[in-house]
Amino acid sequence: MTIAFWLLTMLYAVLMGGAAIVQAHQAGMPLWLLVLNVGFSLILLTSRWWVPSFYIGLLGLLGTALANGLVLNGRIRWSHFTVRTVLTAALIWWHLFL
Repeated sequence: MTIAFWLLTMLYAVLMGGAAIVQAHQAGMPLWLLVLNVGFSLILLTSRWWVPSFYIGLLGLLGTALANGLVLNGRIRWSHFTVRTVLTAALIWWHLFL
């Protein structure tokens, strides 16, 4: 289960960082928001070696999800944010019981 957990965590980090890069090119994401998204993704990628970065990266990506909605769409898409919150909570719960 540990391998599956870390693979899922790393996949989530890579997908969120990659999505930010794509959005920066397609939707004109501001540089500061791109840096936050990619930065928290990179922090999450280091979580295998430094446990606090797991929580910093996940919660940072959740916060940037709110900023992404406001900056790129002018509003928060609550259905999207709810899914991200549930996924974040599931990863944290899983991590607590490793």
